[in-house]
Amino acid sequence: MALLSLLLLVPGSVTAATDSDGDGLGDAFETRWGVSDPGNPDSDGDGVVDPAEDGDGDRLGDLGEQRFGTNPAAWDSDGDGRSDGRDDSDGDGRSDALEQDQRPLPAGLRPALARAPGDLWARQEECGGPRWGSTTPKRCWFGDAASPVTMAVVGDSKATMFMPAFIAAARQRGWRVVTLLKGTCSPVLRTTNTQQYVFDGGRSCDGWRRRVIDWLRSARPALIVYAHSDDYGLVDAAGDTITGRRKGQAWERGAAATTAQLPAASGILWLGDVPRNDDNPVRCLQAHRQDMSACATRRQSSAAREMEAALRRGVTDAGARFSTLHDQVCTYDPCPLVQGDTLLWRDDAHLTVTFSRQLAPSLGPLLDAALPASQP
Repeated sequence: MALLSLLLLVPGSVTAATDSDGDGLGDAFETRWGVSDPGNPDSDGDGVVDPAEDGDGDRLGDLGEQRFGTNPAAWDSDGDGRSDGRDDSDGDGRSDALEQDQRPLPAGLRPALARAPGDLWARQEECGGPRWGSTTPKRCWFGDAASPVTMAVVGDSKATMFMPAFIAAARQRGWRVVTLLKGTCSPVLRTTNTQQYVFDGGRSCDGWRRRVIDWLRSARPALIVYAHSDDYGLVDAAGDTITGRRKGQAWERGAAATTAQLPAASGILWLGDVPRNDDNPVRCLQAHRQDMSACATRRQSSAAREMEAALRRGVTDAGARFSTLHDQVCTYDPCPLVQGDTLLWRDDAHLTVTFSRQLAPSLGPLLDAALPASQP
């Protein structure tokens, strides 16, 4: 029985003994299908390792394709009219997609589960923003002070978790970076989240946002990036919870109003939120070290991400650019908790810095596209 259980956790007969780049995909598999380079663990250089890619959109990552013996370049390898991820190879009533991560945690997991909750940006305490009651923006600077291009990053803890990637991408381009961050405070005007309302009616958060905009209008950085959670509970002026369509409408109007007050000469990029987990992956994986699939969360379709859609409408209608790294985080369905040997999450909503840093190659082109043509 132990041997059978072990066999169920490893890839099928197409696995080759040789894995030159150590990414988990055998050289024979990568060579046969030609979708990745057996000598490079990240063939397209986007920060997502090859085994986590799902180039054919069938819900199976390439490691899952290898496990089930399917073609990573074909949505329906056996021609039965169902995607490879919907097939049920072992006939147990669960699709192959749901079982593709039915395997143990990697031996060299980075960061280790015990260290994951503390896998934060090294400057988070210093630059993560003012205290709850403060309205004065705290600014931290990175990069060449003489650079002709300054990128300002505005946001909450979601922006903070991406700071190593923002700074790495900016330094590659010779840009300077300034941060304006405040935890648990959405930078979207005309919105008040539940936590801030309970604290002081939202006054300090609102004052901070307005001072941030005043500084941006004065400094006029070449590029302004907004990054934040879209999972806040919102309340109206009376403190009553806003739900349903009214919540999306409030988010959309607030994002449009914020964008309209930013300097016209600056490039404006709003970065969408990352996926959310049903449970804290770190806590769950501690109880399911031999079966990562027990802790995975199903991927939300773009149509189901209502707050993201509201944000997109609000900022694009106001002339800004919207982008997201959602698909680089949730590359297949259910969303992976580990890519290669890298743990993605430090809690249910925040990425580990170890993983977010890897996304600099994917983040860089989004920044390039948002930079005004007049800038170097």
